[in-house]
Amino acid sequence: MSAHAEWALVCRLFSTGTPVMRMRLSESEAALLPGLTKAVKPASINANIVPCPYCGMAGGEVRRGRDGCLECCCVECGPVSVDPDDLTAFALDDQWLHRKLRAALDIDSDGGSTMLTAGAWMLGSSGKTPVVLTRDIPRLWREAGLLDRVRIANGPVRVIAPTRQISAGVPTDAGVEWLALEERFRLRGEVVSFLAPPGAAITRRKNDPAAPVHGPFSGDFRLVYLDGEDNPPIRCTKAQSEVFRALWEFGGHDRRAEDVRRRTGRSTTKPIDLFKAHPEPKRAYEALVVTNQKEGLYRMPCAVR
Repeated sequence: MSAHAEWALVCRLFSTGTPVMRMRLSESEAALLPGLTKAVKPASINANIVPCPYCGMAGGEVRRGRDGCLECCCVECGPVSVDPDDLTAFALDDQWLHRKLRAALDIDSDGGSTMLTAGAWMLGSSGKTPVVLTRDIPRLWREAGLLDRVRIANGPVRVIAPTRQISAGVPTDAGVEWLALEERFRLRGEVVSFLAPPGAAITRRKNDPAAPVHGPFSGDFRLVYLDGEDNPPIRCTKAQSEVFRALWEFGGHDRRAEDVRRRTGRSTTKPIDLFKAHPEPKRAYEALVVTNQKEGLYRMPCAVR
């Protein structure tokens, strides 16, 4: 329940787009702040006029009373004492959210995010599909051609947006796959995961380069199909695919991390280091790679030929 509540607060702060005073948060929301220190940061705002702490309806000027304490001069209630902590404001670190969403969708993060317009960013491409994050869907349509700037060969675009904006009505014929932020993603610990739609199935053409040809892997080892799953394949980064390729080419035999490093040209201490920030590729790695930590050995049983 706590993880769900934390994600709900993150989504609320993203949708708001401006700092929110502590006094505007419910007690349950304020209690979540200590667990979200990497995502939610204190922010400076003009706190000269605040809602009345007593009635919560009218607003008033903040000033110091005769005893030196802060008080809100409510037009309805008169002077009401104010706790200085209530004037603290908090805002979501948008870059934190961008990094987590890129990891959840297996987007290579080397290039970072690009602002398209106020409140809208290009996060990168998941496979060949551009991914856009926005807190303001109407603005996407007011600025003609904005999504066309990121399309690849007239292909589709994935747009992540607040659920309430998508529910209010979006074009269904605009070549856009809409991903509701609150519903299609989950926060657990420090990891944001993407929830694929139930019943999603993959259809593959004959000689399709995306089809599994090396056991569970596509020809370039960028896609992984796990046994017993009808979900879309897990998409890997180039570095991750090199690790899978190396372990596959070792034919299921035990090899040391330094053997994998030499084969891939990567300088990571352990192969799994390249997967830790990517939940789905990490899940594939843990399902397919057997690690003997005591001996420092790695093997991929499905590569036995």
